[in-house]
Amino acid sequence: MTVYLDYNAATPCLAGSAYPFTFEHFSNASGSHFLARESKQAFDDALNGIRDALGLHEHDIVITSGGTEANCLALQSFIDDEDKIACCGFEHPSVRLNARTLIEIPCLSTGQMDVEALSNIIVDNRDIRLVSIMFANNETGIIQPIERIKKVCIENNVLLHCDASQGLGKVPRQLLTFLDHQPDLITLTGQKQYAVAGIGALLVRKGLEPIQSQWLDGGRQQQLRSGTLPVALAQMLSASTKFCIESEELVSKVFDLSQLLFSLLKDRFPSITLNNRKAHSLYNTLSIVLPCCAKDVMLELGSQVCFSTGSSCCGDKLSKSLLLMGLEPEIIRRTARISLGFTTTEDEVRFAAKAIINVVETLQSTTKCDNTE
Repeated sequence: MTVYLDYNAATPCLAGSAYPFTFEHFSNASGSHFLARESKQAFDDALNGIRDALGLHEHDIVITSGGTEANCLALQSFIDDEDKIACCGFEHPSVRLNARTLIEIPCLSTGQMDVEALSNIIVDNRDIRLVSIMFANNETGIIQPIERIKKVCIENNVLLHCDASQGLGKVPRQLLTFLDHQPDLITLTGQKQYAVAGIGALLVRKGLEPIQSQWLDGGRQQQLRSGTLPVALAQMLSASTKFCIESEELVSKVFDLSQLLFSLLKDRFPSITLNNRKAHSLYNTLSIVLPCCAKDVMLELGSQVCFSTGSSCCGDKLSKSLLLMGLEPEIIRRTARISLGFTTTEDEVRFAAKAIINVVETLQSTTKCDNTE
């Protein structure tokens, strides 16, 4: 058995099918004939499906190739060259590396943005045009205080971009605070929400006009993104968005399974702790401190259990998300990111727990692991 516990990296495609618009209704949606108009209608229906599922009817939708492109569009299309962007150091590289001028906002030990510091920094830097914040951290699962951040942005006439790549299908609807407080720009990523890789979206508040387009070829999709409209992929993103919003029971099941996994490991190794226990976090994510280097555990597990270390530890760069929380390097090296999903079963959780326990016990008998338990 191979147990997959890396759903924050990628999810299986569980919703929608590309078949009808790949093999049957494949006409270019920019054409004028009957079949082309059918394809365009299907594309528009997909966008409306996303709006309806999320309740974001005041946003236009630009379909992209994924979350990275959506983040780049958000940061490069709506500000002038001299404007500054504010974000935390734990943001995705597509945010941090695409900001022309970046001001880093401090992070609290809870793993959340320091909103008071954000407010003070904006007051002192009136050329900040946009604040970018992820809804939830992909490594720790910690959810950011979107309501408070949005309030600061409104008070200072600053745009708010929210990278919501992690969120749909990982917490109940009532915790998806970015839907209630509606940032100006929102990123979605298909492969994180049970669609295929290669599809994402940037949701843009109606009336917010781009200052500069990234491509000068055709001017489709609100003058933000040219190219042939990906009808089949848009349909799949729409279906997965609806699927995630409507799957409250599955989200609860995943939460129960994540707690079961933690309790099984904790029962054997009482010193095990969670890095994301101080704040609301994704129901599916355990940022768990093992008795041994997490990368050693992962490698020794081989094909039995697949999870992420959450950082390139044991000689590589340490996780910036965890460093910003003030964690010691040794704790970071022992941190595993275990993320469950809709297809995870109780049998898989019990198998994974047993396999991890066996590997840790083996490593404890060597010099590779702390012999504290």
